[in-house]
Amino acid sequence: MFFSYRKSPLGVAVREYMVSIVGFYKSREEAEKDIDMLKDKLSAELKIIDIGYVEGWEKIAKLDPDSVNFAKECGYRYVLLALWTSSEP
Repeated sequence: MFFSYRKSPLGVAVREYMVSIVGFYKSREEAEKDIDMLKDKLSAELKIIDIGYVEGWEKIAKLDPDSVNFAKECGYRYVLLALWTSSEP
């Protein structure tokens, strides 16, 4: 579970996401293998995000801003997310 903190004129606002980053992958096939392995073990919806597009970067940056730099430096293209609710960042 990730929390986003944002300062506003009324104080610090906290936003809770019931989403977790499971892993980073260079190919979609690697992420799909982990989905097959984890789908019966987790009570979450597993989703692959393509961070080759701006929308994917934005979703990951909302969850963990440091992960964007990590993914760029290591050359990852896909991120596997576990969602426990229907809301995404």
